[in-house]
Amino acid sequence: MAQITIEVPAANAMELAQREKTLKAVAALPLEDSERICKLAESKKALAGLKKHWKMLTAMFG
Repeated sequence: MAQITIEVPAANAMELAQREKTLKAVAALPLEDSERICKLAESKKALAGLKKHWKMLTAMFG
């Protein structure tokens, strides 16, 4: 299995642990799904929409 090493900014150990958990979850997704998440992460409009509608989204998807 191919691997990469990246530097991840974090203010403290707890933030670093959460970022690691998040990145591992995304890395485990099928490529098509992780590409969709990447497009969301790169879009300011998408991020603003996620923030604005987060409560509704979490209620829908759990």
